[in-house]
Amino acid sequence: MPKARVEVAGRTLLDRAVAILAPFCDDVAVVAPADVDAGTTSATRVRDVAGFEGPLAGLVAGLAWAGSEPGAPALVLGVDFPCVGRDLPRMLIERYAASRHAASPPHAIVPAPEGIPQPLVAIYDAAAAGELRAALDSGVRSLRGGLARLRIEWLDDAAIAALAGGAACLLNVNTPADLALASERLATESLS
Repeated sequence: MPKARVEVAGRTLLDRAVAILAPFCDDVAVVAPADVDAGTTSATRVRDVAGFEGPLAGLVAGLAWAGSEPGAPALVLGVDFPCVGRDLPRMLIERYAASRHAASPPHAIVPAPEGIPQPLVAIYDAAAAGELRAALDSGVRSLRGGLARLRIEWLDDAAIAALAGGAACLLNVNTPADLALASERLATESLS
């Protein structure tokens, strides 16, 4: 079963991610490989860049869908981050808006708890799709390799600690133990 359709706290990971993003976005897209059934949702379905696999191909496709006008923000939330509440997207949007006044504004604002980048819980300038596509075309396959081509503003531990739930909101669900921990946390928390 695709990860997006796994349930946690009574909702699929996909439905939870769409619900978190919806208040902040004019439209939400679900980006996945063509052969993956993402389930039913009101979000627009976007397929990964043809001929490529992996999160970088998905990010490029999603940003290209979001638009090519420089400065157009695109929130990104991987379905495997179910403990993200509305605090983090709000912070990302505020920092992105403030960064537009810089001489060289960042292409993205990305949390990095304990120095570990989380590029699928971030906000990007949609125009960064071009740089990331160039990375993909040159043989780069990892998200971190793609990020190396961008100007990034990192959310450090102090900024993350200010969020509801602190660093725990960035729990990445990859194992049954992670899923159990997310279920436990979500039993007592809301999307705030």
